[in-house]
Order: sequence, then structure tokens, then C-alpha cells
Amino acid sequence: MYLSWIEHLKLLFLDSPASMLQEIKDTDKFINEWIEKESSWSTPRTKEEAKNVFKVNVKPLFTLLDMLEKRDCDDWLIIPDTNAILTCPEIERYSEVISTKDYSVIFTPTVLAELDDLKVKSRDNDFREKVKSVINRIKGWRNQGSLLNGVTVHKTVKVRMLAKEPDFSNNLKWLESSNSDDRIIASVLEIQREFPSSIICLITSDINLQNKAEMANIPFVEPPESRV
Repeated sequence: MYLSWIEHLKLLFLDSPASMLQEIKDTDKFINEWIEKESSWSTPRTKEEAKNVFKVNVKPLFTLLDMLEKRDCDDWLIIPDTNAILTCPEIERYSEVISTKDYSVIFTPTVLAELDDLKVKSRDNDFREKVKSVINRIKGWRNQGSLLNGVTVHKTVKVRMLAKEPDFSNNLKWLESSNSDDRIIASVLEIQREFPSSIICLITSDINLQNKAEMANIPFVEPPESRV
């Protein structure tokens, strides 16, 4: 549990000053040494003494968490997977499954590529037309402005696209670049790093992607049911 948590924390502060990164590294080293150490002359004699020593040495991590909590930002960033946008292309309806009507929907390169692929390769004509309808909806949003910068498409709902593929060299080690679910997870983590004080939520009904989101400590909800 700790190893997963500290890996995620390091990702969030990956672009921080060298001094802060060193502080994280030193604190992580201390915690691992305490987890693995056996009794010796340097071991505190009482539990209370050990608690005090531990609190002092892990304080830098709590300071970092306080920094995230106190940042003045409560933006909601919603990232749908391909099935979610096909199930519910009316992105303003995502307010039905989250606790706000004010949010931005972000499309990852993986989702856009999957839509293009389905438009061509699906053998089901009705499904293929549904995919084309979603793609045309996205193209319509582009006519309203730059989707790279973000445009308002429905009152308080904004939409934007990511142009850059995720960098797997600076991401969770268990993610595979050849796996589409992993690519979505990697993109979400990069969004989380870019906007560390925003509320990030993945929208997916895919059980495998939900499992991976849980492993990566990414909140998720299922999309609203289709009205068709």
C-alpha cells in the first residue's frame, strides 16, 4: 500500500525543484529503512518514543499534502473513456453522476484514436453510424474554438483535447504503453500532475479499466445511462 502511495506522490511532484525532490527521496528512504529494520541500539525504547521520531522524519510528506490541499482550485476535470462517450455523448449529462454542473471534459489521444478506428473497422453499420455521430459532434465543438485551449460547449461545461501522448518513462511502472486502458490511465495521471489541486474523475463502465483506476488511485464513476 505504501509503495503504491509514494509512487503516486512522486509523480505528482515530478516537476518540482530539486531540493523538494531530494526531500521526498530522503523521507521515503527513512520510511523504508524503518519498515525493514530490525531491533538495534538505535531503535527507540518505547512506542511513544518511536512515534515521535517517526512524526518528525515524515513531516515533509505531510507538508507536501498540505500544499495540495490548500491550493485555491476546485475545478472538476472529467475524462471519459471511449465506451462512456459512446454511451452518453451528451457530456452535459455527466452532471448526473458527479456532484457539480461546472466541469471540463478532457479527451485523451487514446479515446480519439479508438473512435477513428471504430468508425472504419466496425462491422455493425448502426454502431458505425453512432461512432460517426460522436465524431461529428466533436468536430462541431472544434468550430466553436480551439479544443486544445478548451471551449465552452454547454453553459458551464467545457471541453478540451490532449494532443500529446502520455510519457511512460515518467509514469507508474506497471503501465504498458501497448495497452489502451493503460494509455488512458497514464494520460489521467499526467492531467493530475498538471492540475494537482483539481478534482479528477474518470468516467468508465469498463470493469478492467475501473480496476486499473483503483490501482492508480484515480476516482471513477460510471456514465449516465443511454436515453436511446
